[in-house]
Amino acid sequence: MGACGSSQAQNPEQEKHNKDIEKNLRDERKKQLQSVKMLLLGAGESGKSTISKQFLVINGCFGEGELKRHKRIIQSNCIDCVKLLLKSCDMSEISPQNHERAERLLNMSTISAQLTPELGQDLKSLLADPTVKSAFEHREELMLPDCASYLFERLDKISDSNYMPTIDDCIRCRQRTTGVIESQFVFKGTQFIVVDVGGQRSERRKWIHCFDNVKIVLFCAALNEYDMTLREDKRVNRMAESLKLFQEICNEPSLLRIPVILFLNKKDLFEEKISNVDLTCLFPEYQGGLSYNSALDFIKGAYCILARKDDRKLFVHVTCAIDRQNVEFVWSAIHNIVTEVALKKTMIM
Repeated sequence: MGACGSSQAQNPEQEKHNKDIEKNLRDERKKQLQSVKMLLLGAGESGKSTISKQFLVINGCFGEGELKRHKRIIQSNCIDCVKLLLKSCDMSEISPQNHERAERLLNMSTISAQLTPELGQDLKSLLADPTVKSAFEHREELMLPDCASYLFERLDKISDSNYMPTIDDCIRCRQRTTGVIESQFVFKGTQFIVVDVGGQRSERRKWIHCFDNVKIVLFCAALNEYDMTLREDKRVNRMAESLKLFQEICNEPSLLRIPVILFLNKKDLFEEKISNVDLTCLFPEYQGGLSYNSALDFIKGAYCILARKDDRKLFVHVTCAIDRQNVEFVWSAIHNIVTEVALKKTMIM
């Protein structure tokens, strides 16, 4: 008497099926370890898309097709920047010889306009006009893109009929990110997926759809924007908006255990500005004066305190996104972080 437990042997077909499932699960885990999804976030015009393009360049994925695709963007940038300057000018103060050029440009549709050598000469003549030059001195107040000076210096080449963009032209040009842009490349046997989402307020509702399977969050903040306002809402300070956004990302439940790499970007523009504009315009409690290092440490502290969690890893890099050597150094650091995370997951498994 007594209770007997019997275990029925699996038939060969069922056993093979179970082993196939287990193998598929192991393969999927291995695939996830070898694939790294990086979410690139930040407020509009912080430089995150420039960093994304640099990653492609560094990993050999920015070919002739990308150069050709950017040609139209670069030429439109040139036209748009001069138009923006003209719109801020009193037309009665424009030199008589430039009146016709100015009217023609202002009535031109950038969408259909072609930057011909003739139009390039018109743009150069307008940029040499004293009234337009005076407007250029106030370029930050006009929210002229950071790339304007660089593009203006290259107008002859950019308006040439045989123009083909250089990589630096493509890196420097301004294109607003709309929607979700995904870039992929392989580095040392690991597939990296960089998801770049538009930073303007109207784009942020799309962010939450990108949070699944994220291995690392890259957050970009522009150091030089402490005295600037949002393009979409001039009542709001850009750095204040960036800090608020960073706090929201750090407190997002699905990202609490995800490492965050903070790019304090545009250090070159920040170094130029801090020698003239005190940080107290945004942070009244700041007492470091017009010192680059003091101001940088203060801003760094303002971001870091928002990310303080017991199990949150935060890595901070001070960057200049248009400087390839600087971004290469940061990319190396990112790969080291990814390797460390992958090793820990392998040990857990």
